[in-house]
Amino acid sequence: MVVKAIDIEFDYIPKETRKKFKLGEYADDSANIETDDSIEAEEMIVNCGGIKPMSDFALFDEYEKGAKMLGAIYGDIVGSVYEFNNIKTKDFELFTKESKFTDDTVLTLAVAKALCKLEDRNDVEAFKKSLIKAMHELAEKYFYAGYGYRFFRWILSRSNEPYGSFGNGSAMRVSPVAWYASSLEECLYFAKASAEVTHDHPDGIKGAVVTAGATYLARTGGTMSQIKDFVGKYYKIDFTLDEIRPTYKFNETCQGSVPQAMEAFFESTSFEDAIRNAICIGGDSDTIAAIAGSVAEAYYGMSDEQASQAKERLPAPLLDIYEEFEKIIFRKRSIL
Repeated sequence: MVVKAIDIEFDYIPKETRKKFKLGEYADDSANIETDDSIEAEEMIVNCGGIKPMSDFALFDEYEKGAKMLGAIYGDIVGSVYEFNNIKTKDFELFTKESKFTDDTVLTLAVAKALCKLEDRNDVEAFKKSLIKAMHELAEKYFYAGYGYRFFRWILSRSNEPYGSFGNGSAMRVSPVAWYASSLEECLYFAKASAEVTHDHPDGIKGAVVTAGATYLARTGGTMSQIKDFVGKYYKIDFTLDEIRPTYKFNETCQGSVPQAMEAFFESTSFEDAIRNAICIGGDSDTIAAIAGSVAEAYYGMSDEQASQAKERLPAPLLDIYEEFEKIIFRKRSIL
């Protein structure tokens, strides 16, 4: 069997990171690779320039904690009440009768749906086509979920082309990639692909890559220090939440919200604390909480009660996607 090497541009990833994780020009081999037909497809992972056995890229002993991918959904639902009614304190009610899922949840589940449909994990174009289809289908079904203006126009026009966005929509929806991926390389690979179908501006891609990479490292046992080091290669976070809280305002860009979401996680002591941190600075509360919640869930885990609080607020079609994704992840872990 011949596995065709995958060639991707990684200019947006810092040189040190590309070198450390053998991305792009630092990949071991950019030619086609002869492989043993007896090797199962699930035992191989993308190395963005070649294929290697998974064991060669294990960064940490993988462990799982409870729910998967619900951190973003939980953060979105809690933050939905405060997106246009900002609160500048950590002392607030997590769930009210107005708490609901928004576009963050719908599009997170669109990414999950596209990954569930993926038959060949090396076929990035198939993933992108499936994701475009899933986003159109779910956004049309949940038409009033609160999409950003440019994305809403993209849906209305039934476009399949990206529109150069650097909005935080690329980061808010990316967390399923971190649960699906079998290596950091593969995680970054799918994160880039998930962003560039709409958010093909370098800052839009960077926001997705940072969120997915941090979530993957948290999921696979990375320390807080290691996650900070990874994020720090993309964003300079030289502020605390207390410092920015008085003046921080609504900002829908990746560069104006992803660093803040990461700091909310860095200053946290638990999953719930990360959500409270994210919301207490104001701004685009549901999306900042979805991004922070993605990493925090992978790092701390979620209780059964927290998972139920998120799932019980999803309509059956969205819950079905979540449950199918969970089954896919379980089967993949069992094979690996």
